[in-house]
Amino acid sequence: MYRPIRAAWFTAGALAIAYAAILAALLYWCVIPVSEVLRDMAVAVGWLLAVTLATTQLAASRRENDRTKRADRRASVEVEAFKQVSAASADLTKALSGVLAPFAVAAVTLKSPPLLPNDQTSQRLRVESQQAQVELHRAWAQFVFTIEAYQIALLPFEHLRKFIGFRVYDSADAIGRFAHTIPFSGNEVGVEARSTIASQAQTLWQQVWEIMSFVGDYRVEVMNALTGQLFERPVPRRQPLHPAARTLVEHATKELVAREEEERVREAILAVHEPTNPSEPAG
Repeated sequence: MYRPIRAAWFTAGALAIAYAAILAALLYWCVIPVSEVLRDMAVAVGWLLAVTLATTQLAASRRENDRTKRADRRASVEVEAFKQVSAASADLTKALSGVLAPFAVAAVTLKSPPLLPNDQTSQRLRVESQQAQVELHRAWAQFVFTIEAYQIALLPFEHLRKFIGFRVYDSADAIGRFAHTIPFSGNEVGVEARSTIASQAQTLWQQVWEIMSFVGDYRVEVMNALTGQLFERPVPRRQPLHPAARTLVEHATKELVAREEEERVREAILAVHEPTNPSEPAG
């Protein structure tokens, strides 16, 4: 109960007790008749009932006002959180499109024999792959840093963000390994090697493309949850064209993400304690 209302109750109770004591004293000394005492008591009871109703109504009104203010503040924070997620998603998608571009090009150009004897396509792809790995880590770190400003509003979607992060880390590692498999010299890349590199490049750009799709799914889920009630209609979820493809919410259930996180932590701990020299004992 609010302090002003509690104080009103205490004051009314104290006055009622004092008034009853005065009436009892007057009645005892026969100063006033019993009928007048009964009338005054009826007035006092009515007054107490009026105070009770007024304070109860005031308390209910204040509670309702507090709920309304809290709901308004929450809605305002949620709208700001979605604005932040929307802007961060756009920046991340732009960065991802730049990351996948060299792999999409290589997946096509390296399928055919080189047109010129001193072809530098594979060397450029090696350098671009190294740059893409760095850019992928940078873009994801920036995305996470930006949306964590509203982490309290985005906690229900934390498992979705973690799942995308796992895919980002896996793709970045795959890009790094891919870059180290490309020979420094273009003369060392034969037709068969070019075809292999092209196939690997296609796998990488498909992985990054899937991450872009997941980022879009994340934005839609946040939009529907935080702003759907304002417009009284949800944004439809993505419907993949390929029957085997699945959306983010189909992949990233809370249970599966929690299990994957535990496995990754376990693998990281084992990797730290693994001996660098196979002949050395672990620990």
